[in-house]
Amino acid sequence: MKWILTIIFLLSMLSACTTPVAPVQTLPVKTYSWKVQQAQLSHLSTWHLSGKLALRTTQTGGSAAFDWQQLGANYHINLSGPLGIGAMQLDGRPNQVTLLANNGQRYSATSPEILLKQHSGWDLPISNLRFWIRGLPVKNLPAKYQFDARGQLIGLQQQDWHLQFSNYRTRGAYILPGKIQISSPYLTLKIVIYEWKV
Repeated sequence: MKWILTIIFLLSMLSACTTPVAPVQTLPVKTYSWKVQQAQLSHLSTWHLSGKLALRTTQTGGSAAFDWQQLGANYHINLSGPLGIGAMQLDGRPNQVTLLANNGQRYSATSPEILLKQHSGWDLPISNLRFWIRGLPVKNLPAKYQFDARGQLIGLQQQDWHLQFSNYRTRGAYILPGKIQISSPYLTLKIVIYEWKV
């Protein structure tokens, strides 16, 4: 009987010395307002970014490093690496685009799509990338959206193009994608952004 009382006494002492555990506090998950974010990104017209892209079609493929400077409607894009067409520079402004090929030849056209088609055979919506690179739909084109549980845009469909956005990061007042995959029935373009400067 004594040993039972001893155990009860010890248990009561242990419970009296136990420090109460504070309840676990869960922080609210950050949510995003697509309309607010879209309005902010629409005002972003100047940036400098660098990264890598990989292109695959039904017949060929390759990858390259890129450096992109945008100033309003004007842009300068450097491509370098084994993309199948060698290094090149693309300089554009409204209705005039110049391509400097790795052989030193210059080519001009009214749109980057025409130049790239003539020079490489690729059919890419280069003009749309000015919107898509920021995680925005192209203006005046029908769009279907997909959002994650927090309200962040992760999928977009415009015309025959399907886009997936991921690895978002904050730069100043902007939330910008770090990875973009663009695909159509004919090709897939993967873009990885190493650095955003806004």
